Amino acid sequence: MSKKPYQLIAFLLAIMLTFGTITMIEPPVCAMSRGIATDSDDDTVYVSIAKSGDSYYIYIKNATNITSVDVKIDTNGRGYNVDALNGFMNTYDFNLGINIFMYKSGSSMGFTSADPIAIAVIEVDTGVVPELGHVAAVGIRNGTSARVDAAVEVPLVPVQEALKLSIRTDTVSYAAVEVEYVLSARDAENLQSIALEFEMDGDMLAFKAIEGLSGFSCEDGVTWALADGNIWVGKITIKHKPEEPCGFTSETPSDIVKLTCLPKALGDATVKLAQATAAGYVNGAIECVDSLIEEGTATTTVENLYTKYDLNRDGTVDALDLGIMLLYCGYVSDSLAWGTLEMVDDSHGKPVTASMCDVNGDGRIDMLDILDLFIHYTK
Repeated sequence: MSKKPYQLIAFLLAIMLTFGTITMIEPPVCAMSRGIATDSDDDTVYVSIAKSGDSYYIYIKNATNITSVDVKIDTNGRGYNVDALNGFMNTYDFNLGINIFMYKSGSSMGFTSADPIAIAVIEVDTGVVPELGHVAAVGIRNGTSARVDAAVEVPLVPVQEALKLSIRTDTVSYAAVEVEYVLSARDAENLQSIALEFEMDGDMLAFKAIEGLSGFSCEDGVTWALADGNIWVGKITIKHKPEEPCGFTSETPSDIVKLTCLPKALGDATVKLAQATAAGYVNGAIECVDSLIEEGTATTTVENLYTKYDLNRDGTVDALDLGIMLLYCGYVSDSLAWGTLEMVDDSHGKPVTASMCDVNGDGRIDMLDILDLFIHYTK
């Protein structure tokens, strides 16, 4: 026989009075969910893809404090590389076509609908056009990680209008010899100024000078701040001479800044271009110009400076170097093994080839080279 309705209500009230008010437990916010939710255009992060040269770039805009963006990229199995840009890191599975871009820890991002930001560059086989599928985003709201609405944007962002920046240096440098890092720019017309932020390893490099190139100057020099470890963050603003026109094309990038440093230790010394904000003349007025960092890091390997007679790179010219030369005695430059045969390594584990033993440069290893090495024996 079932209970009457009023008896069931009385039973529930008794439980509430005995144990207190019943609290509903809400499910936790998912750290990363997939799918498109566009119930509010004002709060929607827009993701787009556009081609520049042989590469495709992924852009996001209209977001504040984004920490990660999950993108489905279809390359039909013919993509071979993805690099994250502008402070993002990424994990990628070309088989699944899923890429999650995470912004660097400890920082927040702010975007506006007028300023799309490139978060990745994709390399694909010739003739392949990547397509965006679903997208999702996570950001910080009121101090808490939460899902942010995201959608694929059409039309595509015209990346050909963005200033593109790259930094480079020599592959190998030598101790006590200045090393130069050069910043170049392309794809911008009537550029007026660029605010740059770069990072330098203080254990490996000491700053010496900075110089503007191609009509640019940095009159205020560099402002330095110490970050994590011994990483130094430098900020500069370079300006172009107002009386001279300024224009770059994709075919002819121009060098605009030279950073000169002195090596402090042996090993890899890297300078990273972290951020860039540009302004130029648009219809006679100065406005912000979209900028994209194409090659954001430049690394040189600092080695000791040895004489050509120190074949084993141990700092002295002695019988050990003579022994190496005798191994290759008789080889000539016409030999297929002239620059490739590796019979012995130097003191750093790097190969010494026959061509390195040709100290007099006549294209053969013979008694003349042996006599030349004897003359340069370390005293």
